[in-house]
Amino acid sequence: MKKNKVLGTILFTFLASLTVSCVSLQDRVSQGNEVLETIQITFTSYQPLQFIISKEKIKEKAYLKLMEEAEKKYQGEIDIVNINIKGSFSAWNLLLMPAGFFAGGALGAGLGLLDPEGPASSTYWVLSISGMAIGPFAIGNAQKVTATGEIIATGEYRALSQSTRNRSNTRMTPLQRAINKASDAITLDIPNRSKIAVLNIESSDKNLSEQVIDELEYIFVTSRNFTIVDRRTIDTIMQEQHFQLSGNVADNEAVSIGKMSGANIVITGSISGTGSSRRLTLRVLDVQTGQIITMARETF
Repeated sequence: MKKNKVLGTILFTFLASLTVSCVSLQDRVSQGNEVLETIQITFTSYQPLQFIISKEKIKEKAYLKLMEEAEKKYQGEIDIVNINIKGSFSAWNLLLMPAGFFAGGALGAGLGLLDPEGPASSTYWVLSISGMAIGPFAIGNAQKVTATGEIIATGEYRALSQSTRNRSNTRMTPLQRAINKASDAITLDIPNRSKIAVLNIESSDKNLSEQVIDELEYIFVTSRNFTIVDRRTIDTIMQEQHFQLSGNVADNEAVSIGKMSGANIVITGSISGTGSSRRLTLRVLDVQTGQIITMARETF
């Protein structure tokens, strides 16, 4: 009879834990914004007590993870609104529940042994069964949380190309990482559909300069937001106009080359420093005004 009670208690607790504490929340409700995309993420949330749900912490975690996912696709001023959060049973409970049964039962049995009659007493079994029933709820539960939200633009933004997103998931050298960060920084200030001429990267290492130029051209081409002036066209213009092919290129020379190549944006730069303390600098000039639009500096 006592064994049947124990089994019944365990079964009841297991079934109850399948449904208890599963959240269903909404957060950051907003209407009337331009929706760029709807995204969804999943994560595991743990509550130390079954009946105590930290709703604000779940909302915060959902928002941060949705933003993290959004930033893999968009760069600039974006936000997440109209967040819907739903929780469901997590397989982690298959580990938590036995731990709760064991800990609760052991504690109850320990208290029951204080009775002089020990296991033969009804008090012992009441405390043991109560411990096993309460234990899983006390130890807490995990739930699989699915959160959906809408990405909206709150200012200037740019959709990242698939190639850029792929690069963010690959291992890169310090130089490649610096090029990516610098290019991400300047592209926000370059108008879409611009025709760009990457002119020169000043460096004592010619191979390093060529690597930066090649990587920048690849990034701009694969973004599908810009047109790139062919390298051979730039080299031909520089030779015909007797501009130096290496070293520093003055702003007025850069603007002249840009006009002759048909570009409306020119990029120059430099690599300074030595060893592990080098710095990449990129400068973006507007061909029409001759003014610097933006700059970026990254160490590597």
